Amino acid sequence: MNKNNLSLFSFLFSVIFINSVSLFCANLTPSGISVLDNMGTKRTNFSNTEPIVIWQKVYNSNTSSSKIYFTFYILNPSGSICFQHTGNAAPGTQGYSETQISGINIAQFYSVPGEYTFRGKAELDSETVTQEIKFTVSSPNITLIYPPYGARNLSDNPLTFRWVSSGASMYRIIVADNAGMNNPAHSYTNNGENSYTYPDNPTLPREKLTPGEVYYWKVEGLDSVGNVISQSLVYNFSIKSESSNQSRNVKISALSLTAPVMSQKEPVNFKVSVINEGNTSENNINIKLSLGGVEANDSPKQIAIINSGQSHEIPFTAFMPENQEQALAVACIDIFDDNISDNCKTLLVNTASYNRQKKKLNYDEMIEILKKRLGIGNIEDLKDYDLISIVCPSCGEGELSDLISGLVSGESQVSGVLVEGDEGTTKKITNNFSKEEFNLTDLNMKIEFFTELSGFTSVFENKDSYTLVIKDRKEWKNIWQKMFADKDLPEVDFSKNMVVLIVSSPKDNADFIRLMGIRKSGEESVIDYYIVENPQEAMESAYILKSIERIEGSIKFNKINRNKR
Repeated sequence: MNKNNLSLFSFLFSVIFINSVSLFCANLTPSGISVLDNMGTKRTNFSNTEPIVIWQKVYNSNTSSSKIYFTFYILNPSGSICFQHTGNAAPGTQGYSETQISGINIAQFYSVPGEYTFRGKAELDSETVTQEIKFTVSSPNITLIYPPYGARNLSDNPLTFRWVSSGASMYRIIVADNAGMNNPAHSYTNNGENSYTYPDNPTLPREKLTPGEVYYWKVEGLDSVGNVISQSLVYNFSIKSESSNQSRNVKISALSLTAPVMSQKEPVNFKVSVINEGNTSENNINIKLSLGGVEANDSPKQIAIINSGQSHEIPFTAFMPENQEQALAVACIDIFDDNISDNCKTLLVNTASYNRQKKKLNYDEMIEILKKRLGIGNIEDLKDYDLISIVCPSCGEGELSDLISGLVSGESQVSGVLVEGDEGTTKKITNNFSKEEFNLTDLNMKIEFFTELSGFTSVFENKDSYTLVIKDRKEWKNIWQKMFADKDLPEVDFSKNMVVLIVSSPKDNADFIRLMGIRKSGEESVIDYYIVENPQEAMESAYILKSIERIEGSIKFNKINRNKR
């Protein structure tokens, strides 16, 4: 354990030292950075359900015996790092060097719609080059808020339409006098705002809203060049000619969760509080609730009668949209009284923070967390030890899952292990690392499971291309030491994943290799890939190492011919 942690501290020190060097770029210069879709097309707008490829290219003017090391970051709209990858490298020879990571599911780092930043950093000796490019991630759904569906006799002046943003660059609001939205009466495209105020005096006569007539409206999300990337459902409404003197005001006073959100797969339970603040009774009022634009399973529900001053609490059950940690819940009353604006309530539901801190974990989930925190190798070293004490002042007594949650958050620390002796005796071994030295939160930032690595190599003296499927740690260690003898072995969970290696033939003159996908062909699985040729003569063979989901049975590789770059 001491040896493992000393090597970890040496690694951390080396990272800190490199970042502290005063950087002056003389030989290494930026040459390009891109975000591409799965087909290799450069784009700046994506939906939160797509996979992407991130790519960086630099130019080295002087040959070095060292390698160029690349680090990739993705920053969310608030500027925080939500994705990080290290390990890609290229020879320090003179000329262009490029690298990429493919198959990154946006859902892996997506939290909210908006503008994300891909930052690529290349390092050679004491020089560092950083490049950035921004791209927008949007949700395919737009939720309309106001006017609510079926609103009648609105007295708003002016009338303001409101909706939940999906992350689009622009929004187009369309108002028509027919449900098919044909030949719209009015249309307007804004600059990304989530509201629009209808003009009091529109240009054309048919644009002026007629009291009592039913109108239909929807919103489309557009990218920067005007393509539709998201859209809403169609809602309808009408306006009245003069203000009402009736004292009618039924409102939703509160929208809340009745239980914590345990996971995306579990139902989300809501409570909607309704009160009648008017001076008359109201009958047969429908209450609707949606989550992430999808109506709840038991929506709508009806209140048969609600008297003046009376209140009701109505339960609803919904489910989080797939691959989303955040979703907006909207509860509305189907009544159009004197104060329409308080007929709806919204609540942002977030599963992320609760799942990280409060979820009750089973044994296998606890082991997985320990693997991620300490590394699989260290877990194997500890398999004969029993944990006997955890320092965790804020943990609930007797709650093992709370203790593990404390371990995850960094509030807890391992203070000792119990070792079984040869004659049945036991002794306590206390670790000699202080909390400052042995911080689990820091470990989480540094120890990551292997995903992908590409570059150039000369260790395989093959005349033809070389392919390999690695399914166990022993073979993984042999290949890694052969290719990168001076680097620590990354962790791979071979119970769930495997690693594929593809090395180009020298005659391929390869610039890089890209995996296209995996398909079934009869009884065997086929991994399709292609090679992009270098316009200049390549000095070494290109390679790609990629961790993918484990596949049992026969596997073969299929090289697809593509045009030169």
